[in-house]
Amino acid sequence: MLQAEGLAKTFTLHLKDGLRLPVLSDMSFTVTSDEAVALTGPSGSGKSTLMRMLYANYRCDAGVLNVRHQGDWVNLADASARMVRTVRRETIGYVSQFLRVIPRVPTLQVVAEPLIERGAEEGHASRRASELLERLNIPAKLWDLSPVTFSGGEQQRVNIARGFAAPYPILLLDEPTASLDAENRQVVINMICEARDAGTAIVGIFHDTPARNAVCTREIDLAEKAAA
Repeated sequence: MLQAEGLAKTFTLHLKDGLRLPVLSDMSFTVTSDEAVALTGPSGSGKSTLMRMLYANYRCDAGVLNVRHQGDWVNLADASARMVRTVRRETIGYVSQFLRVIPRVPTLQVVAEPLIERGAEEGHASRRASELLERLNIPAKLWDLSPVTFSGGEQQRVNIARGFAAPYPILLLDEPTASLDAENRQVVINMICEARDAGTAIVGIFHDTPARNAVCTREIDLAEKAAA
């Protein structure tokens, strides 16, 4: 589902006289369906940078990043903005650490939106959103409110519900169990395992070691890759 070859990323610090800060170099790996791959390594090793590259928030300075999209390979390293939007809508879901939504949009609509963007009927999208919010223990009385006023843990659960609403073939998960209590942490672990077992290719950052051990089939240590 994912084929990365020779990926590299360097940041230029313009406020530091153009100082160049290399973060990733010659990064190569593959991810298949039915896999959940953890990106590991110490802080600063490039885990978050690589995740943003996989979602095309950061462009690659070098290399190829092929994504299996509707039966064809798309190289996100040089894809057009239109193609990137299409791949995000249909193929790659991304659960970041922080919920970013338009204020005043109700929680139910926030979660249903990925399905509606795919052309799903609004009733179906709302039912799916309701199922996920209920499973993630977001009280129904909050569904008509904007999640921007929720607690950190509630916002994270809304973020997860939104990321799991559509059946993405690839899921990127950035600290999905952070700030969750034990009960909801287990719910999220179960959801990730179910998606993996159903054939979703998952790449994630899990500083929560027990959660990582529960869901991931293997690890990619970025520090080891850099030293190789």
